[in-house]
Amino acid sequence: MIGFRGSGVPGSGFVLLLAVLFFAALSGGCAAKMMPRPVSGGIQAPDAAAIFQQATRTCRDVRSMQAELGLAGRVGHQRIPGLAAATIGAAMTADGAIGLEARVSGQLLFRLGGTRDRAELLLPRDNRVVRARAEEIVEALIGVTLDPARFLAVLSGCVSNDATVQRAERFGDLLAVTIADATVYLQRTGTDWQPRAGDLAGLHLDYRDVVQGRPAQVQLFSPPGQSPVVSLGIKIKAANINPTIPPAAFTVNVPADAEPMTIEELRKSGPVGKDGF
Repeated sequence: MIGFRGSGVPGSGFVLLLAVLFFAALSGGCAAKMMPRPVSGGIQAPDAAAIFQQATRTCRDVRSMQAELGLAGRVGHQRIPGLAAATIGAAMTADGAIGLEARVSGQLLFRLGGTRDRAELLLPRDNRVVRARAEEIVEALIGVTLDPARFLAVLSGCVSNDATVQRAERFGDLLAVTIADATVYLQRTGTDWQPRAGDLAGLHLDYRDVVQGRPAQVQLFSPPGQSPVVSLGIKIKAANINPTIPPAAFTVNVPADAEPMTIEELRKSGPVGKDGF
């Protein structure tokens, strides 16, 4: 068992290891910085709806994805070395199915699978299982709420599944588009526009290394003043867009003798809890 001082929850060592893997701290240097958001001086953009539709056409066509994720990040004031040897496979669909699995040298470290409304997180080293909504499990681990459909929209480059523009302002080569549940920032490159960043309730994100409308990296940030402070980087590797994903990718085979673990135990034993880092 991997132990950490001050943690009295059974299985907490492995949960902390899981959190390191799932959203590990930035290796070495400084934390990533969020793209500055414009606050004033914009002009109305009557052509924003057409621009937004064109700029998000590629990502809005994404209904499913399988990929390998390279993960790095920061939770609270602690920097935790990333585990480069971990292989993290991801599968998700727009209708809310999710599967995540982490392995090191072939050893299963965790498996998360299910739907938005009912997911299971298996911690095989401690033989413990958490059953809850997918977004609750993710929030308990790292303080950021992402349900499977939102996760897919974020990874695909759209920020949100909503495509109806409510208002928009232009700030030079940046277009701030407000939709029902987010603000999406489009950046002009030559004659084209592409999603560059987004603000959601409780979450800011930046896109990096966008190629043909698809980001190779997503950086997630907690809003200013929110605790804990979160900065998470996700590299998207070997992405397969719109495959037919078998049900087994979203299924967790839980041993009959696995001990239940509550969301509150998961939260307390992770870096966002009072017994965490």
